[in-house]
Amino acid sequence: CIGMTKVITDNMLMSASEALVGCITKDELEKGSIYPKLGDIRRISLEIACAVIETAAKDGHASDRAVLKLNQGPEALRTYIKSRMFVPAYNPFVFLPPGVGE
Repeated sequence: CIGMTKVITDNMLMSASEALVGCITKDELEKGSIYPKLGDIRRISLEIACAVIETAAKDGHASDRAVLKLNQGPEALRTYIKSRMFVPAYNPFVFLPPGVGE
């Protein structure tokens, strides 16, 4: 967990829920969607993480590092979270010598 919290409070769950709802576009709402598109999962995860860390910090449950990034401003927190996100980059199973398949 990026925020390094030892507890998950009701306030943090509410913040996550509200952030999720905030990620639904007007177009998605007009189509009757109740969740944002899965294709936007990285953006959605970032928004939820920011909201939860902000709430955890207000409630005194966030790590010192997360609070430091939050105090540096919203972009610093976003950059910190992005740097800690999993990136699904996979190496090929077949070895191709340099110059082959490029």
